[in-house]
Amino acid sequence: MDIVGKIAASDKTYTNRLFGIRLALPEGFSFYDEGQMAELNGSVGELQTDEDVIQALDSGQAFFDMAAGTASGATVTVVIAHASTPDVQALDATGYLEYAKTSLAAQLAAANGELKDAQVGTFANDKAGDAFASMKVRFETLGTPMYEELVCLKAGDYFMTISATAQDRVELDKILGNLSLVK
Repeated sequence: MDIVGKIAASDKTYTNRLFGIRLALPEGFSFYDEGQMAELNGSVGELQTDEDVIQALDSGQAFFDMAAGTASGATVTVVIAHASTPDVQALDATGYLEYAKTSLAAQLAAANGELKDAQVGTFANDKAGDAFASMKVRFETLGTPMYEELVCLKAGDYFMTISATAQDRVELDKILGNLSLVK
């Protein structure tokens, strides 16, 4: 199983065959380096093979498969998690986002943020003709308004969440504007 995606720095793309997606980063974005990824992943950061990652996921750890950002603070991350209980395994991508929404306010508060709005729906990439389950979030952190869109996909008992965060909706739309299904 190819659970770990591939990064092509030459054309700034991330591809994950298991989930069937490709994301081309917009201008100004740079992929995080190995050290930054290891920091995000903590003990999971040392894993090298799909088998190692699957074992960590099955033990309840989430895995940052990709992260990128800009000098202005916009970010995009790809996190993979295992559906650890039968209730979560039964969810589709939309249900998983609804499930995640229930703890969002507490997570933001723990990071000095305040949830203003969160709506689960569909993200449609009109250029590619693809649609994905998504959640649009508006929050403030230390008085700064922020926008986030989470796109969710499911493959077997694993969920992938692509999270794009920016200070304005225009930049946010640019981040996910090159997300497409691999056909």
